[in-house]
Amino acid sequence: MTPMRFSMLSIVVAILLARCDSRAGEVYEIPADYHGWIEVRYERPGCPPLSYQDGKYIFRIPATGMLCTSSKPQFGSAHDEFFYLSNGRRTPLPDFTARENSMIWGAEYFGKRAELPGPDPPGFSPQNMGHFYVGTKSEFEAHRGASVGPQ
Repeated sequence: MTPMRFSMLSIVVAILLARCDSRAGEVYEIPADYHGWIEVRYERPGCPPLSYQDGKYIFRIPATGMLCTSSKPQFGSAHDEFFYLSNGRRTPLPDFTARENSMIWGAEYFGKRAELPGPDPPGFSPQNMGHFYVGTKSEFEAHRGASVGPQ
């Protein structure tokens, strides 16, 4: 194999491998001026699926801070976006990339526990869920462990 063919083959393989870990982007529409924990509960029977627009899933967060959806969680890398929503207008929120000026903190995902032995701990939900905090760094640090909803 010539060096040129080997280089081209290496580039194609790298691109294919990189795409394996990608997912559709997610857009979070959060009520204007909301500060507090947001929780998304996935794969819940009786809840509506997420909207899908322009290649991205749309998470319309209600004023309670808790979104219930029948959709499955997506895994992999993508560019997610966070907005305050007021009268149909989106205002971008600084996210993780803004470091100290971020308004998005503590994002975690909790999967199903089916493969672990023993009973579920009190208050544990066996369904998939994720959460994150919307607010300043000092607000996030003051409300670690607080319940879902506006602070």
